[in-house]
Amino acid sequence: MKITFSIFSLLLLLGCGSESNLHEVSGVVAWQGKQVKLGTINFRSEDGQFVGTGTIIDGAYKIPKISGLVPGNYFVAISYPDQKTPAPKEGEAPGDYRAVREMLPLKYASGSTLKAEIKTGLNEVDFDLK
Repeated sequence: MKITFSIFSLLLLLGCGSESNLHEVSGVVAWQGKQVKLGTINFRSEDGQFVGTGTIIDGAYKIPKISGLVPGNYFVAISYPDQKTPAPKEGEAPGDYRAVREMLPLKYASGSTLKAEIKTGLNEVDFDLK
């Protein structure tokens, strides 16, 4: 019983230790002076792994501590899909897949050159894209 309790305690401590190194990240994203209405923001480690994702709603995003980021430097990709859905073409079913137009240039989206540094504590990381 003591061994089981000790192993459980050790696992609990290890889990808490790694979570305590995660930090909340939030901010505002604007494109050409206007807040991004609906989109996503992705933080990638320097080796290209996605490590944090947030939803942008009315310009604001928040990645809570529980799913936050460890301190370090990150590449950031932002997606701002066009919310206008084109009408189906003649003979096309209403639910058929249609490619969504990205509102941002590639340098902010899939080919992003954006970077952010995450520090210990709360992080406000804003992006004013032009």
